[in-house]
Amino acid sequence: MIDNWANAISDLPKYEGQKLDYHDHRLLIKPKQETDSADEPKPHIARLPELTVPAYNRTSTELAVSIPLFYSATDTHFKPFNIDRFQQIHVKGAVWAGISLLSNTDLGMHGVPLYFHIEDKAWDYAIPVFKKFGVPEGWLRKVSVEEVELEYKLNKTNFGKKYIGLLDKGIETDILLILDSDAFTLTENEPIKLYKDLTTTLMKMQPAMTYNYIKKLRYEWYVHCVMMSAGLPPKLTRDGKLNEFEKMAYERLGFDRPLEQDFGKDDLVPRYWAENYMVTFPKGHPVRDYTIKNISTCHCSPYIHAIWSHYNQPFLHLNDMINLPVYDFETPFIEAKKGRNCLAHIRRDRISKGTAERKESRIDEYYDIFYEHLTRNLI
Repeated sequence: MIDNWANAISDLPKYEGQKLDYHDHRLLIKPKQETDSADEPKPHIARLPELTVPAYNRTSTELAVSIPLFYSATDTHFKPFNIDRFQQIHVKGAVWAGISLLSNTDLGMHGVPLYFHIEDKAWDYAIPVFKKFGVPEGWLRKVSVEEVELEYKLNKTNFGKKYIGLLDKGIETDILLILDSDAFTLTENEPIKLYKDLTTTLMKMQPAMTYNYIKKLRYEWYVHCVMMSAGLPPKLTRDGKLNEFEKMAYERLGFDRPLEQDFGKDDLVPRYWAENYMVTFPKGHPVRDYTIKNISTCHCSPYIHAIWSHYNQPFLHLNDMINLPVYDFETPFIEAKKGRNCLAHIRRDRISKGTAERKESRIDEYYDIFYEHLTRNLI
């Protein structure tokens, strides 16, 4: 690498001739950014204590909540599956996410069922944690996901499994709400009123997700996401035109997107922006079949629905309907001035593109208020 780099710069004007005896001092070698359990992006989850799940009478047939937990050969940060991390972050977080949604809103008052949908591969790892929390067995549902042999290998967690609750034919409910296992419901005072908004006639007819709207996105980044949604490695785009690979991804997902002008990798183009910390699926809606069909191959879960929105009626913008803001990063949560009636999906602040240093977590600045509002109606 050093020789190739040196040869590449040998024609720079400041060099006289081909003498490169001292070119090595121009190399800036940075160590690979490694992470371990102490460097977890959501350290507030590891700080949460165990609690006993309260007795709960489930009666609603209008709405049910599903929190998925699944095994993946590639865990967060492109690491091999880590049992301890799965138990202490994913499963532990899922219990707090589910209980806070029921207790800090009026969903519990209406007897909304909560299900933890656990992939069969992860079942034995998850059960001990649920037992520690006293989660009733009836809340735990084992799900098998069909194994599909992909023609390409993707070094990315299969996030299509996020929707494994849709495979559970034993749940008869008008609307299934799927919640991230690290999305916590915080309240400033009394439980937040959500049940009426989540069970309207409109919600029973159309799907909704946390964010779904047209936004100008960097074209290369968007194609990267839709490629993964279709089970294609984004690196393929290095060998061809981006719009051709976007079309390929659309076709693999069952849609025919006509070729447009040739966009460059840095061009901003209008495309659906989608994010699904919380998403609802009406009973009998065709998007359920579409999602189930793609569970086994999807590696970027929001964007299978961004593509769906191009060809069908878009997902409703759930935030506008339930007036529950989402705090996705530390600083906006810390600086929020309007109380803590929110969905807290907080993680470390973004760092500038090209910055090698990793930002230190600001957890000490927000944990106390996070925990206070998280446990408002739990304990």
